[in-house]
This record gives sequence, structure tokens and C-alpha cells, in this order.
Amino acid sequence: MNRLGRRLHRRFLRDPVHGWLGGVCQGLANGLGVPANGVRIAVAIAALLFTMPVLIGYAAAWLLMDSREEALLADRGLR
Repeated sequence: MNRLGRRLHRRFLRDPVHGWLGGVCQGLANGLGVPANGVRIAVAIAALLFTMPVLIGYAAAWLLMDSREEALLADRGLR
């Protein structure tokens, strides 16, 4: 994977240690450089308006995003 691909791939990592439910919103907030509570509020409002698409998207993000700890271990070659 080239350098740009690695940077884009590593940008959004779940942060289950600092997150509430799997660390998806925390990981998105870290990647975007915005407060986590803002992302959580936006997701909650979107879930009220578009329940199923948001739940499916959240579950997909939870499954597809690497966790921060796994990424750190992989970078160190300990995985």
C-alpha cells in the first residue's frame, strides 16, 4: 500500500478505550479533528430521523474500522 493509502486507511480508527459504544464516534471525531460529543449528537439526531440507515452504517463502521489498539500493535509488528 502506498503512503497516501496508508494515511487514508489509518485516519479513522475506532477508539473503544475512550468511546462509549465501540468507539466509532470517538474514532470519527479523532479522524476529523472535532469534539467527540459533537459527533455523538449528530449521530443521535441522524438516528432519530433515519433510524435503520444509521444503525446499519454504525454497525458496518464498528465491524470495518480497525481499533486503535490493534493498529498500534500491527504497526509494531506484535499482532
